[in-house]
Amino acid sequence: MKTDALKATAKFTIGYIALSSILIAGIVALDLLPRDGKDGADGAPGQDGSVKTYIAQTTFNGTPTKKSGTATCKAGDLVVGGGGGGGHQIVYSYPASQSSWYVMVYCAGCNNYEVRIYAICTTKP
Repeated sequence: MKTDALKATAKFTIGYIALSSILIAGIVALDLLPRDGKDGADGAPGQDGSVKTYIAQTTFNGTPTKKSGTATCKAGDLVVGGGGGGGHQIVYSYPASQSSWYVMVYCAGCNNYEVRIYAICTTKP
């Protein structure tokens, strides 16, 4: 009984070593393959200028259960993100245009509540 267990262990160990050797040989062979070609020519330089990011905010008070509003960037600037806050359930939150962010909130049973809408804006370079 003990001999059978030793034979099984030896077969497993030899098989494991053989499999490990094959995997290692494969990895080494892959490592010897060329990785990439020569570097190409550099592209044209990018536009000079800096981009500034800021947050446009608007606040409104709501009395009905659903209320919506929009935060708008300065003229000529772009919206890159946004959202809302105030501790209420946000129903919708998405860009309303290239320069504004729309949010609709829901507040069941609320009488007077405040909602803040944020638009993350960036200047054009």
